[in-house]
Amino acid sequence: MGEVNIYMVQSFREYDPDRFGCDGAVEFPPHNIGFGEVPSIAETLDVVNPDYAGEVVTAESVLARAQESQSIGKSHPWIRCLNPSWDNEARKPGRAWAMHGASPDFFERWLRYLAGPGNPGRRRNPDNYIFVNAWNEWAEGAYLEPDRRYGYAYLNRIARVLDPDCTV
Repeated sequence: MGEVNIYMVQSFREYDPDRFGCDGAVEFPPHNIGFGEVPSIAETLDVVNPDYAGEVVTAESVLARAQESQSIGKSHPWIRCLNPSWDNEARKPGRAWAMHGASPDFFERWLRYLAGPGNPGRRRNPDNYIFVNAWNEWAEGAYLEPDRRYGYAYLNRIARVLDPDCTV
C-alpha cells in the first residue's frame, strides 16, 4: 500500500497541521476563506424572513479571498479545495451563511484558478490534487450531483477544465 499520510481539514480557524501531528492540510471552503472572512450583503437583499440574522456573501468575494489565501505553516503539503455553492439555511434556520451568485460558471472559474499555474498552493501540492466540497451535501447547498436546476453542468465544467478538448 505504501506510506500513509494523514491530512487535516482546515476548518473552524484551525490551519496548522503540525499542531495535530498531521502530514499536511486540506483547505475546506467556506471554512477559513468565507465564514467571517468576507463582508455580508444580507442587509442589501430583500430576505423573506424579517428576523433573518445570518450572513449572505457574494460568491465573487469568496473567490477573491481564496485567491489571497495562504496556508499557515508553509512547510507542509497543502491541498486546495473549492465548493460549488453554500447555503446552510436548512441546518441553521434564520441564521444561515450563504453564497449569493454561485453557479456552474463561477465554479469553473474557481476550478480553473486552482488548477492553473497562478495558484500559489501548487508548489506544496506536487500531485496537483484539488478537493471539492462536496458531492451531495444538499443541506448546505454544496453538491456536484446532478439536479433539476443545473443538470450535469457542474460535472461538465470539471470535464472542461480537466480536458481542454472536451466539448460538453
